[in-house]
Amino acid sequence: PGIEPLPAEALCDALYETTGPGTPVAVFTDFFCPNCQIMDATLAARSDLALTWHELPLLGPNSERVARAMVASRQQNGGDALKRSLSKAPFRPSPRFFAAVAEDAGLDPQALLDAMESPSVDAALAKSRAAAEALGVWGTPAIAIGQRLILGRLASDQIDTLIADTPAGC
Repeated sequence: PGIEPLPAEALCDALYETTGPGTPVAVFTDFFCPNCQIMDATLAARSDLALTWHELPLLGPNSERVARAMVASRQQNGGDALKRSLSKAPFRPSPRFFAAVAEDAGLDPQALLDAMESPSVDAALAKSRAAAEALGVWGTPAIAIGQRLILGRLASDQIDTLIADTPAGC
């Protein structure tokens, strides 16, 4: 199916869904992207950022399955816990595996499995794809800070420089 165009005025709202203290940062990631894993850990360790995660499963069907699980886990406020559990060992993403990992992460396994196939997860992934399309994101990781978009992995000091050099607002 085609990606619905994202109007320019809706781009900021789509990118920066997380509110609260800290600089708003949008991250496009794929669980199976090695540079994403490093970048995700760098970003998650920082308390000065209001992170909005955008799953962008570009690396095949398994990436799609994990993306669905990540979005569903965030609906239970368990995205970080699920990501930690997924990162522990190699796996084949199956319903049985996701149920076990959800339980390990303290989530409701059946609710996670149900949510993975729900319209709300479909909508969240479509919204992230539309934002990526509007910005021309063709790979992961990609990070948006204000009106700047960077493709590729960044170190923490590079993120500091971008934040300092980026005007407020979207």
